[in-house]
Amino acid sequence: MFWQVFCGGLAVCGITYITVSVLLFQRPLLIHKKKVLHHRFVHISHRGGSAEHTENTIEAYRHALSIGTQMIELDVHLTNDGIPVVVHDDNLLRLTGRRVCVKDLNYNELPLLSQGQLRIPTLDEVFTSFPQVPINLDIKPASEALLIEVEKLILSHNREKITVWGSRHYDISKMCYQRQPGIPRFFSARAVLRLYTCFYTGLLPFVDIDENVLAIFMVKKELFEILFESWPSWRKNLAFTFIDTLLMRPALFRHLKKRGIGVVFWTLNSIAEFERAYFELEADGVM
Repeated sequence: MFWQVFCGGLAVCGITYITVSVLLFQRPLLIHKKKVLHHRFVHISHRGGSAEHTENTIEAYRHALSIGTQMIELDVHLTNDGIPVVVHDDNLLRLTGRRVCVKDLNYNELPLLSQGQLRIPTLDEVFTSFPQVPINLDIKPASEALLIEVEKLILSHNREKITVWGSRHYDISKMCYQRQPGIPRFFSARAVLRLYTCFYTGLLPFVDIDENVLAIFMVKKELFEILFESWPSWRKNLAFTFIDTLLMRPALFRHLKKRGIGVVFWTLNSIAEFERAYFELEADGVM
């Protein structure tokens, strides 16, 4: 008798949980306040459009804006003398031909970029040059000192509403929110894992989300061809299908958009990828 009652109660609880979860997944604004982003980002230039100009330079950003981009994506590091600079790599070998690190050099010691002999811009220079342009800002190293300097610049340039910031490092991303909860923030790597865990367990409708933008890599078959070159075709196709099905979930993206959270895919380089992002996956923007 006890086990019958217990199993019956468990079944009722399970059915109730599933029903409420499905309802709130479809109508999240019943319990969540919709977030507001103050800018559009249908097209975002990754590192300023690195395929067309020297990445993360003033010249690249100007070109991207001239052809209609709505947002610039950039990366920041901190020099030895405490200046935030716009560059993707800490080790500058790829970009300058010299095996030196940004964090070990003062700003005036940074080598010129090999392509075009351009200098690495400071974040202050970028903000000054493009005062009204929305910027997606990635704090690359797990550095509290860098975060604080970036925060100062965002505030001094009055960019709180047109900057999306964050880091793949969970602790830095969390610190961004703790220090400036009003500045939009993208998901860290750990936050993305948490998001998908909640999605697949049905917990997502009940969970508060502090982040404002999900920027996620679009799974590409070509990548599997490169990474798993030695695998037979059937195995590569199976792996691609599994990962693609696991991550590219239009229902999840629709739920986030209902809650006012932007969905962006990177890095896209073909018409077919753009069409999939916009029409199949219902993205807000592509990078």
